[in-house]
Amino acid sequence: MKNFYLIVLFNIVFVFNVTAKPLSYEAFTNKYNEATNLYYKNQYESALRIFDELVKDDFSKTNPVVFLRRSLTLYSLGKYEDAKRDIEICLELRPFSLKPMFCRSLINTALKDYDSALADIDYCLGEDYFWADAHQLKGEIHLYQKKYSDALNEFEKAVSISGNSHKAEYFSDRGFAHYYLQNYDKAKEDFLYSLTMAEKEDAYLCLVDVCYKLQQYDEGIKYANILISRGQRSDEAIIERAYIYLVQERYDEVKRD
Repeated sequence: MKNFYLIVLFNIVFVFNVTAKPLSYEAFTNKYNEATNLYYKNQYESALRIFDELVKDDFSKTNPVVFLRRSLTLYSLGKYEDAKRDIEICLELRPFSLKPMFCRSLINTALKDYDSALADIDYCLGEDYFWADAHQLKGEIHLYQKKYSDALNEFEKAVSISGNSHKAEYFSDRGFAHYYLQNYDKAKEDFLYSLTMAEKEDAYLCLVDVCYKLQQYDEGIKYANILISRGQRSDEAIIERAYIYLVQERYDEVKRD
């Protein structure tokens, strides 16, 4: 789920100040584009080295989005405290900007500072209620807080607001909320629909467990086999499949798994 947010944030338009020194406009933009391309290729360390250079340049003083970019890169590397320091600099230079506040909410969620994360995301929604991604993030925070009904409410809003621009995460996240609320049929429906838009390992793995709960054992084995054949989360899938074999009294298969 976090990669989905990072792609959204990296699509912010960058405005360059052509009068900054010592880098020329062309040199600065080339380095920025290079770092961004490296980020998209998941080459975070290489991207970070370039962003480290860019934030020292005069351009960063008038274009604080550079700190947002580096913050996202640090976030992708799991360096959440460093990411938070950068996003705070960005917000000092440009207070109450919605994208950085969204990013800070994302970072605080990773740091398990849920109250701060909610404060920022509520501010974002106060300024733009029809921001589907913000509703989704708020729903995720509620999931971590084990407030499953509140989470479901936010995911419902994300799906409704997004209209025909649905994203797989809206449905898989709603599926998790239904799962924890023991609405297994609805959870299954959402996980399956999310897979029509993007195949995610988590969705397949959850389907195995949902099918187990619904006593749809053969279907659960089918989804486990998909992961195992692809080498994706195979250890977990094998364990889940073994539980189903055990219920079916297929002891030879249990022993094999």
